[in-house]
Amino acid sequence: MKWRDERAATARAPDTGITVLRELLKFGRLRGRININVTDGIPRLYKGGDRAAIIWTPEDMEAFGGSKSFGMVRDKAKIVHFEEGEDGEPVERAKHLHDVRGTFCTYLLTDCELTDEQAALIMGWSSARVGKIRSTYVDTAAVVISLAERMRAKHGAKQTGSAA
Repeated sequence: MKWRDERAATARAPDTGITVLRELLKFGRLRGRININVTDGIPRLYKGGDRAAIIWTPEDMEAFGGSKSFGMVRDKAKIVHFEEGEDGEPVERAKHLHDVRGTFCTYLLTDCELTDEQAALIMGWSSARVGKIRSTYVDTAAVVISLAERMRAKHGAKQTGSAA
C-alpha cells in the first residue's frame, strides 16, 4: 500500500501495478505457492475510468468529419464535455474516440427502440448502466413519440385483424 500511495499523483500507474501484482499472486495461489492474495480488496486510485455516459452530439460528429487525425480535429473543433471539478466548478475535458460507445448505446435506445436489457446485451454492459445513459441522454419526447407510434400501429393492426 505504501508503494501505491507514494505514486498516487499518477493514479493510473499504481493501479496498473497493483493489477499486475494481483494477477501474479492469483497465479501463485492457483499453483499452491501462496495461501492468500494480499492485493484482494485494495481499492483503485483512478476514479475517471467510466466514460460510458459521455456521448458525441451530432455537432461533434459533424465537426470530426471522419478525419484520420482524430486528436487534431477534436482539439481544433473543441469537441469537449464538462465534468464537475473537485471545487464544484465545471472543468472542460476533451472527448475521446472511445466515448462513441455511449453514442452508439443512445442510438440503440432511440433509433432501434431497444430495451435497456437488449442494449445492455449488445454493449456488454449492465441494464443499470444502460438505464443511466437512457435517463441522461435519451430525449423523453422522442421516447413518448416512439411509444405512441408503436401503440398506434398495434391498435391499428388489432382493428384490421392483423398481428403487429
